[in-house]
Amino acid sequence: MADPKFAKYAYQKKSGRNVPSGQTSIGVFGRSISGQDHNENQHPSSHTPNAFEGRVIQDTGGRVKRITKYRIGPLIGEGGTAWVHQGIRIFGDSVGTRVAIKILKTFLDDTEGARHRDQNRFRLEGELLVKVDGNLNILRCYGCFSDEQGNHYLVLELLEEGDSLRNILDRESRMRVDLLNIYQKTGIATEITLALAALHAQGIIHRDLKPDNIFICPDVAKLLDLGIAHHQEKGRRRITDPGVTMGTIAYMSPEQARGLQVGPPADLYSLGTTLYELFALELPYGLGRGDDPFERLKDIQRRICRGEMPLSVKALAPRISPKLNDIIMKLFLADPVQRYPNAEEVIKQLKYTTEFVIFERRFDRRG
Repeated sequence: MADPKFAKYAYQKKSGRNVPSGQTSIGVFGRSISGQDHNENQHPSSHTPNAFEGRVIQDTGGRVKRITKYRIGPLIGEGGTAWVHQGIRIFGDSVGTRVAIKILKTFLDDTEGARHRDQNRFRLEGELLVKVDGNLNILRCYGCFSDEQGNHYLVLELLEEGDSLRNILDRESRMRVDLLNIYQKTGIATEITLALAALHAQGIIHRDLKPDNIFICPDVAKLLDLGIAHHQEKGRRRITDPGVTMGTIAYMSPEQARGLQVGPPADLYSLGTTLYELFALELPYGLGRGDDPFERLKDIQRRICRGEMPLSVKALAPRISPKLNDIIMKLFLADPVQRYPNAEEVIKQLKYTTEFVIFERRFDRRG
């Protein structure tokens, strides 16, 4: 367990609603679905979460002569398409290692085509996480499994200390107090941009970057949930049909909202919206997360067509430097060409800010 005195992202827990040290935040693996911020009308599923507890999953490892086994433990989170359980490794290397096991939900009224699409997307999430395995700022995936009953599992790194950025910002907004200072927030911004750079280097577009999918551990910020990520590899069949909008409307770029094919600039726009909320504690254009998503989308599109920009971050958070304000505002320009060319350039610019220099001096002890 990290010593809070030396943790980069330690913050004063001033609310009883905070996730205690040693527990996993519930819901951080949740995912938005096409056109919605939350799946309000869940289909009845063919399994209940408790039915998995105690079950052992295994994989022969293909040509690798080894067997890995995990026992599924209690439910710790649930999203629109998956349950997340604690688990433990009971055979092979690293016996006793605690993990998170993400189980794809199956719905009784799903068509065969819908089930096939969901399974493909779930397997793709595992594949993409494995491609960037070892990156400090991206959730680790230890394997993708399925059993004879047709259940599909991802075995993931278990994040036992910390909380989602969404929960932290909600508490800051509700309590009107800074749980993280601007230097720590600049560190988080830099680390999440590093995660994006690693994804983009592998041809992976996240497509759903938002505070809900960022987890703040005591010493590192991690990007989660590649459930609707897209791989730009030539010849790879698209899972999402052209013209279908995937993501969370409040954070998606104009091109993504129109259902167009997206690239790294779309993730940079979502990064800009996330950083705007991180420092200003509200969304651009004064929108609320509880607003009707489709009305919100139409309102944003109207403002963009008029060339209207939201209020600057500095107007809402006067303590940030002009340089940091300019970086954030440039990230969500409507025209993708006018944004930064890549995540690496954003990292370079963030490291020039006064906030990052102070953060590195005070908190970053890696070097």
